[in-house]
Amino acid sequence: MANNIIFGSRIILPRNFLFLAMMLLLIPGLSGCAHLCPSPVAQEVAYQSEESREHVYVIFVESPVDVGKWGGLPELTEYFQECGIRHTYYFNPYKEGINGKNLAEFVRQIHCDPKARVMLVGWSYGSMISLKAIHNLAETGNSIDTMVYLDSFSLRLAGGESQPDNVGKTVLIYRSHINPPKGFACPDTHYIDVLSHLNLPMAPHTVDVLLSEAACLASSVSGSGVAQVPPEPDIEP
Repeated sequence: MANNIIFGSRIILPRNFLFLAMMLLLIPGLSGCAHLCPSPVAQEVAYQSEESREHVYVIFVESPVDVGKWGGLPELTEYFQECGIRHTYYFNPYKEGINGKNLAEFVRQIHCDPKARVMLVGWSYGSMISLKAIHNLAETGNSIDTMVYLDSFSLRLAGGESQPDNVGKTVLIYRSHINPPKGFACPDTHYIDVLSHLNLPMAPHTVDVLLSEAACLASSVSGSGVAQVPPEPDIEP
């Protein structure tokens, strides 16, 4: 079962916001939702020591309008746990708040672990909630190691200049026919060959990238700073 972050009570979003956001979410995604397939990059995660993986924290930040969980973030959360990233969490802003304060507070709690490596993964409008949390963290001198933005239209309007400098690494994952936001300082950008907005989070290449970033964080705990890749098995001809 996915780790769910629980703060406060359920919120009520304005009706016009829900309607417009649902249209933006569903219209590009009429082709249906993706199915999660095992990733070969999971081997990179498994190759990291259990002690290193214990200090990696991944938080998937849902879009507040994805009431049907069509993007599959709960499934991704459980899959990351199965791959050895035990501290993987699912943040549902529809229940926990859209202003980013509760998300920022959870990250502050994580920082009680002095070796913590934190990766936020914001999908769709969840990217903007993650951005709000990053600003909130900056106010108290806290930072995160990796911020991953998944196919956020709102972020394209805000631009990379809106992200404060308390983020170690920025990763942009967008559909191949969509221009990613500009203004970020040296982001890692990945283009996913899917048509549907809803299919992007669980697309194979997306999952590969996310697991690779988690492996890099685990490797940085052990001091190498570069993800270790398991050796190829010896196969006799």
